[in-house]
Amino acid sequence: MLAEIEALESVCGQYFSSDTRFAASVPRQHFFGLIFAVLWPLVLGRPFIAEQLTYPERLQSLPEGRYALITAPTFLKSLAATSLEISGMRWGLAIAAGAPLPDEIRRRCQTLLNAPVLDNFGSSETGAVAWRGLSDAEGWRPYPGVRFSVEEATSCLRIHSPWLAEQERDHGFLTRDLARVDQNQMFLRGRADRIVKIGENRVSLDQVESALIALPEIDQAKVVLLAGQEGGRDELGAAVCLASAGAVRLGAEGKVRFDRALRQRLREFLPQIALPRRWRYVSEMPVNALGKITREALKDIFAPQFPRVRAARVEDAGEIRKVSLDLWLSPDLMSFAGHFPDCPIFPGVAQIDVAAHFASFHFDVRAHGADLSGVKFLKILRPYDAPRLTLTLKPHGQTLEFLYTLGERTASKGIFHLKP
Repeated sequence: MLAEIEALESVCGQYFSSDTRFAASVPRQHFFGLIFAVLWPLVLGRPFIAEQLTYPERLQSLPEGRYALITAPTFLKSLAATSLEISGMRWGLAIAAGAPLPDEIRRRCQTLLNAPVLDNFGSSETGAVAWRGLSDAEGWRPYPGVRFSVEEATSCLRIHSPWLAEQERDHGFLTRDLARVDQNQMFLRGRADRIVKIGENRVSLDQVESALIALPEIDQAKVVLLAGQEGGRDELGAAVCLASAGAVRLGAEGKVRFDRALRQRLREFLPQIALPRRWRYVSEMPVNALGKITREALKDIFAPQFPRVRAARVEDAGEIRKVSLDLWLSPDLMSFAGHFPDCPIFPGVAQIDVAAHFASFHFDVRAHGADLSGVKFLKILRPYDAPRLTLTLKPHGQTLEFLYTLGERTASKGIFHLKP
């Protein structure tokens, strides 16, 4: 660790003075926070702020002085969105790790802090091995003592470092990062483990994400491989942060139509097998304490939104259209979360949302946001229940009735008043 800290100091020490204090927004029990925010200042006799800064506004309450900020991209993204007055502090440097830092966030934070903002590259297996500080296009520069090579067979990055575990120092540590090395700078090209197999086909998650981000409706997208439903083939799920144009379209068209429209657009760029089948629209991506978007966190947001349909019957009697759906309330339905831990129930608002969703799917109507009347909840629905949902679209498509029954008993009912 001492050799690693000496390497950090040789690159970053020029930005510090003897009275520079280290402040951190990252937890110190993880590798990055422990090395950068605790051991580094301790070894060199510099003071550090013991409290973790959990949000940017906390910077304003720091005592005046000179600081180094140990942080993560999520914190800097929040900082970039503010107009904080932090002129009382003199910032020597900010160092971020956890995920690549976008150029626009870096530039904004460099202006706010009036100091360089560096990216750090490393892992708990390798320690800190590289840095960059100008732009996304800039290569990663190794810390002193570190060397990069690329495995010819896989194009994966191999890291040679004096602070690797002893058994790995001779041959280096082989990562799953695809990379190229040019004049001792390393350029990342994605992850080898982001090539997944669906059926007999190989699909690049990076390629799917690039196709999504190219759409004007989408600001940010992450794709994850999900287990198939009912034992079927695995499929892709897309977690999407919408741009303003996309948010407007989603509100106007509803989720079912909007999902279909995005899939249709993606067919211009991707094969059928690579089209996401499940969609989640989120205000921000789920991240862990270090600001990383993990596969586990992404999978969590794909917990089932709607009950499983075991059977469906469509009845058209003249101008009246009717569909009956036999549902199964899986205990992992998203709607059960928080309602209630010791006695889970299928909440009324979720029943209305499910009715609106299936009405959009079967009748191509916009029930979400419609006025409601005659709504009654008469029987509690619980996990493992198998209610029947009957939807009846009346003549001229102006009203839509929903009815949940459990056996012979009515569980809930109501009427949507649809807008033209």
